[in-house]
Amino acid sequence: MRYSFLIVNLFLYSSFLAPIFWYLWVYVGSGNANFFYAIGLVYGIGEIILMIDTTFALLRRDFEAASPPDAVDGSGWDREVMQK
Repeated sequence: MRYSFLIVNLFLYSSFLAPIFWYLWVYVGSGNANFFYAIGLVYGIGEIILMIDTTFALLRRDFEAASPPDAVDGSGWDREVMQK
């Protein structure tokens, strides 16, 4: 997966800040709903990136399994060179 560092950081960021923003909004009264909403958006963006990255990895794996090992794509690059 290509964006695992970003995905993990988005989930950690939202997991740590969501309860803090909830506490500030509901109990202390110093925050507002926009902070909690923003953390929900960050969590949603993390889920979307995770789904896209997982789908891309699955499609890439299926493509690698279906293509012969000596195949060269249309750009002229060998498959082993293009993999990270």
